[in-house]
Amino acid sequence: MIPQLKDKGSVTRGWIGAEVQSVTPDIAESLAVHDSRGAIVVGVEENGPAAKAGLKSGDVISSAGAEPIKRASELTRKIYAMAPGSAIELTVLRQGRESRLSVTAGRRPDQSSAPIANPR
Repeated sequence: MIPQLKDKGSVTRGWIGAEVQSVTPDIAESLAVHDSRGAIVVGVEENGPAAKAGLKSGDVISSAGAEPIKRASELTRKIYAMAPGSAIELTVLRQGRESRLSVTAGRRPDQSSAPIANPR
């Protein structure tokens, strides 16, 4: 964030338009999977980057950029660190099948482009 503040005077975070939560043992059991790691997609914004890439509610994201995802917070941090326009490959478990999706981060539609005020 510091380099963005120095260069641009504001911070822009990556956004894919998906709401996720950590996979719990109960969720893993309901999905008939043995591992309670990853982030399950609970919502996808219509016309957002995740929807355009084919991500759907119920998908379990097990890795992002070839790094394992143990909890939803890890995925969120990884996405926030992306620059809008950059892509990341997600490994997704859907209905017992693993696949890979490439998602290009966007800029949150309601994110202000106003610079951060200088604290006094």
